[in-house]
Amino acid sequence: MPDEPMVLKGNITAPYNWTTGQAAGRFLTEFKENRRIIGAKCADCGVVFVPPQEFCRTCLKMMEFVPVSDAGTLTGFTVVETKPPDNPFSLGDPPYVIAAVRLEGADTDFIHLIRKGVAPSSLKPGMRVRAVWKEERKGNLLDIEGFEPAPEAAAVISDQPILEPKIREVKGKVSVPYNWAYGENITKFFKETRDNKRIMGTRCSKCRKVLVPPVALCGRCFAMTEEKWVELPDTATLVAHTVVYLPFPGQPQEPPYAYGMLRFDGADTQFPHLIGGIEFDKIKCGMRLKAVWNEERKGDLFDIKYFEPLRE
Repeated sequence: MPDEPMVLKGNITAPYNWTTGQAAGRFLTEFKENRRIIGAKCADCGVVFVPPQEFCRTCLKMMEFVPVSDAGTLTGFTVVETKPPDNPFSLGDPPYVIAAVRLEGADTDFIHLIRKGVAPSSLKPGMRVRAVWKEERKGNLLDIEGFEPAPEAAAVISDQPILEPKIREVKGKVSVPYNWAYGENITKFFKETRDNKRIMGTRCSKCRKVLVPPVALCGRCFAMTEEKWVELPDTATLVAHTVVYLPFPGQPQEPPYAYGMLRFDGADTQFPHLIGGIEFDKIKCGMRLKAVWNEERKGDLFDIKYFEPLRE
């Protein structure tokens, strides 16, 4: 029986800085100051986009900013029953309804929320809805609390001049959780590093190359690898390396650190890992390295703490 595949669970968090620009800047400024929705009209095709954009996606022409109504037609909706893993808008616990609304004066749908307390059973595509504005507004999409049914809502479009944009930078972060199944071969490989401190590889049945980490098919000639695995020493030769000084999501440790591509003795493929126990300026390609094993091993790449110079 094959081993039950291990599953790597993790979360990648990426920070971002987003500048609103001319189009989004005007859009959000009008939200806050005038409780008004604006779009952008193409001078060539006449299509009005909401939210506005600076260039027509069809004609590639500059757009003119125009006001639209905050009332329109519900074209579709969905009920969210499960809380997403990362909710940047603080929408609260489900259920809640995300709606597509075709505002009067617009040619595209505006995606927003149905106001809390409106029963999904009361909604029907084609019905009239209107925006419900918050009294205290911050210049973001949630200045609109949501849309609610409004059969008698008039299509009022203000003709007052559109304000100059207050362009600002929005800082935040996005988190991406993941579950990654190792598969049969990598599971077996990491169980060997965890339980026995052994490096194992597979041998191609055709070209006879030894592949680490082990795989079922040779990446060189696409032949099956042999059923019997090959045990390798935990010594290697450094093929290439770099020193990382800048932080980025998912790093194995805080920079600076050295990372290299190694070739285990007896293997024909390269293996990535950290290099330690040596000053950065003394790391040389071709140098001999040996694994430094962690006392507590979990069955992952860092069962080996790092590779250090081999003292022969």
